[in-house]
This record gives sequence, C-alpha cells and structure tokens, in this order.
Amino acid sequence: MRGFPFILCAAITLAAGCTTTETRLGGNIIPPSADSPPPAFGAASQTSVSAIGVCTVAYDGFTLPLISPNGRWLATQTGVPPTWPTLLATKDQTSPMASSIEVWALDEKSGRRVSVLRKGVILGRSADDNGFLVEEVLDDGSRRIGRVEWPVSERSLLSASTPAAGKKDPEPEWIVDDGRVNAFACLSRDGRSIAWCSRDMRDDGFALSVRVGGKAFSPDGSSLDAAPMNWDLAPGPEQSWMMPVFGEDDREGPPTLFAMLFHDGITDLVAGASNDAVAFEQSKVVRRLSVRMDERRTYQTLAPQGTAAAVGCGNDARLVLFDPDLRRMAIWDPRNDTFRPLAGGTFAACLAPDGSALAADRDGLLLDHADAAPGFPPRVYPRPAVPRHLRDSTVSGTPHQWVLFVSDRKSISVVRFALIEASMAGG
Repeated sequence: MRGFPFILCAAITLAAGCTTTETRLGGNIIPPSADSPPPAFGAASQTSVSAIGVCTVAYDGFTLPLISPNGRWLATQTGVPPTWPTLLATKDQTSPMASSIEVWALDEKSGRRVSVLRKGVILGRSADDNGFLVEEVLDDGSRRIGRVEWPVSERSLLSASTPAAGKKDPEPEWIVDDGRVNAFACLSRDGRSIAWCSRDMRDDGFALSVRVGGKAFSPDGSSLDAAPMNWDLAPGPEQSWMMPVFGEDDREGPPTLFAMLFHDGITDLVAGASNDAVAFEQSKVVRRLSVRMDERRTYQTLAPQGTAAAVGCGNDARLVLFDPDLRRMAIWDPRNDTFRPLAGGTFAACLAPDGSALAADRDGLLLDHADAAPGFPPRVYPRPAVPRHLRDSTVSGTPHQWVLFVSDRKSISVVRFALIEASMAGG
C-alpha cells in the first residue's frame, strides 16, 4: 500500500474538542471505543508541539511496527495476526501463512513501501539502524531467529512509484537456527549482543539465552566480525523465562539485561549483568510484579513497548512496562528497586534522555516527569498513540524527536512529533 503525506499541524496549540478514534494496540491491552468522549485539557492546553504525518501503513491489527532508531526505516506485519500459541511459542504454534512483512523507507514528510518479505515470517521485537529481527516456525516444530537488513541501497526508491526492476525482496540471515524453539529475541543497542528464550521441542519452560559479541557494524554499515560468547540460564521446575530486554546503560561491558520469569501463576521482574550466567545470577535484582498471571498477561506487560521503548535512553537502566494489577504503565529502576506508576489508564510509554516520559491513554499523550509539581500530567497530543523516541536523532539543544503510531483498526498513521515548548503544569 502506498503511503501519502499529510500535515497534522506544525507548532500547534492544543485545544479541547478533538475526538478519539478506535484503536487496537499490540497485546490488545486497551481498546478505546469509537465513541469515546473528547479529551479534557487543563493548563497544558498551551503546550506547543510539532506533529507531521508521514504516511499510513497497513498492519495486522495486533503487532506494532518496528522502526529504526534513526527513524528512516519501518517494518510492519500485515494480514492475519499470529495466533496466541505462535506469539507465545508453545507446542501448538503454527507458521502464520496469512501474514507478511512490509518494509518502508521514511523521510521527514513521506514514506513508501520498498519490499515485502515472503509469507510465514513473524515480525520480531527489535530493530537497529542496520536491520530488524524476525522469527520463523519450521515444519518440524522448531523455531529460528533471523535478521533482515534494511535496504540501504534502495533509498532512492522514495521518489519511485514501484521498486526498481531486478531488486529482490530481502531474505533473512538466520542467526539462531539450532533445532530448538527460539523466541522473544532482542538486540542490544550496538547490535553486538542478542538475547532470546529457548527450549527443546519436548519441553515447556524456556531458558534465558544470550550471545555477547559476534557481528558488529561500523558507522558506515559494514560488518565487523568478533568472537561471540553464548550463555544460557535454565529455568527451574515449572518456570519459564520470557521477554528479555537489554538496558541502555552506558556502563563498561555488556549492558543490563531485563527478563520476565513466569512460574506458578506468578511473574517476577529480573535484572542483571549480561556478561555471563554467573555474573547475571550474582548481580540479579528480582521484583514481584503480580501473583495473578499467565503467559498471555506476562507477554502483554511489554507488548506495546517493543524493546527500544521498554528502556530509557543514554545512561539508563530502567524498565518501562504495563502493570496488569494497577492497569497503568510503570517504571522500574533495579538500581534502587523503585517502582513508579504513571497516570492511571496509560497503556504505553517511552522515556526521553531528560527523564521525562510520553505516556499514552485513551484520550491522547501525557507528558510525565518525576520532578514535576503534583497534579495530573499535561496532555500534549489529542489522540491515542504509541510513542517511540528516535534515539539517534537527539541533538543537544533541540526538541526531542519522536515517532507516534496512531492506530485505526487495520492501519497505522506514522507521525513525526516534537515538543517545542512544554509546561509541566497539569490540569
């Protein structure tokens, strides 16, 4: 589907009277009805923002797209969404042959589809400036993890109506393909490490698996080979590891690794050093999330976040997640084991380098900051939208750059968003 440019506003001043639209977000955490009332605005109605529509892409109504940190590339899964057994990689998983993955090239005000992957490949959870992750269920019941490179040489296609003749659609490079069931993969910020969950086909519980090092990329995109080191942490009886995420902390050595540990209807948050299994076990911090959980609810805690939005920017080792008991987003900092809930009803959030967060509820986006005066956070965007911070576009002294995913049933509008002037006074 061809995208089209549209301007929502440029340096607008928000006012009451905007209407919300039905949206179904990744993980199906909160679906506001189409006749939701207009959002309420308080003192934040004078907040000035820039919101430029880039394009509209199809999606499967469930799986949120992946976007490169520099905001130039997007991958979206279209068609029929994977089943829950496939999302959770259980023994009943099947290959989603009624879905496919589209790759889009984006500029400041427009976007265009440039390639389509073959059917049956599942969009992964993680992307960097060089590519994105996918997964595939094989006929023997095993599952492998692949990496697809962004079509850097095809940037000129932005000015063409169809892909150039002779160009082939991308094929994944299968980076974890060992006859086991491998799922929930994520990349570290530098792309040199990968974490995922793995199990033998006869087992139920997933181990936590990490590959530190391996193929790296220079700034020009060329690959640099490095010797990888693999380690695994087996689950205990009736336990299963899920949804690993690398932190964005800048400490020396491999970054902090977050993961969910599900057991007996309980989900624990776990964070530790990703150097090796011993370092992870010795440094780990564990916090009980909920005692009323199953695998689906555990999956949903990070479904709207992907991996990039689940952690902070720069020297940050915090995890942003959905708390299923509080029914709102929250921020966990394992360094001091603090757990800060965001505004009630929020279903997605993303941290900025200054510690503030854009948090989404059914009425739009809120600007939250831990140091702000008491009161409801100011509303800065009048429609439900899932925010993604563009890490590599951050320049000191300029507005934070974001991309918003605004969902409408089976399509998503991609919006470039910046805060020009924002008061932290709420309504």
